[in-house]
Amino acid sequence: MSDFSKFRTAVSGFNRTDVVNYIESTSIEHQKALRKLTDERDKLAAENARLQVELAGLQKRLEQAQADNDALSGQVNALAQEGSDLAEQLKKAEEAQQELLTRPDPQPSEPVPQPEEPETENEPDEPVQEPSLTEKELTAYRRAEQTERNAAVRARRIYAQLSNLCEDARTRYMDSGEEIAALAADLSTGLSRLQDAFAEVQVIFDDAQNAFDDMQLPETAAEETAE
Repeated sequence: MSDFSKFRTAVSGFNRTDVVNYIESTSIEHQKALRKLTDERDKLAAENARLQVELAGLQKRLEQAQADNDALSGQVNALAQEGSDLAEQLKKAEEAQQELLTRPDPQPSEPVPQPEEPETENEPDEPVQEPSLTEKELTAYRRAEQTERNAAVRARRIYAQLSNLCEDARTRYMDSGEEIAALAADLSTGLSRLQDAFAEVQVIFDDAQNAFDDMQLPETAAEETAE
C-alpha cells in the first residue's frame, strides 16, 4: 500500500516505531469516523422512532376522520331526506295555492223569506256576519303562501348545511392524507440515511481489517533494528 511508504526506512523493511505510530494514527482516525457515524446512527434511530410514533398518531387521526366522514354522510342523507320531504310539502302548497286561484267564485243564493215578526220597542240585534267565502280563500291562500316561504327558507338552510358538511369532511380527509404522505416520505428518507450510515461503518471496519492484514512485518525486523 502507498500509505506504508511513510514508515518504510531507506534501507528497506519496517521500523517498529513507525509501524506503531501508523497503527495508532489510523486507529484514532477510524475511531473518530466510527464515533461520528455512531452518533449519526443514534440520531437517525431516534428520529426514526419519533416518525414512527407520529405516523401512528396520524393513522389514528385518519381513522377518526374516516369515522367522522361516515357520520357526516349519515347526516347528509338525513338532511337530504328532510329536503325531499320539504320539497314535497312545497309542491303540495303550490298545488293548493293554484287550486285556490283557479276556483270560480260561487254565486250567492237567494235569501229564504222569513216570517214577519211583530215589531217590538227594542230594536232587533244585528245578525252576526259570517266571513264570506272570499275571505276564507284569502286566508287559505295566505297560509299556503307562508308555508311555501317557510319551506323555501328551510330548503336553503338544508342546502347550506349540506355544503358545509361536505366541504368540512373533504378538507379534513385531504389534510390527513397529505400529512401522512409527507410523514411517510420523511420516514423513508430517515431509513435510507440510517442504512447509509450502517454501510459506512461497515466500510470503515473493512478498511481497518484490510490495513492490518496488509501489514506483514518481517520476522527479522527486531534483529535488523538492533543491528
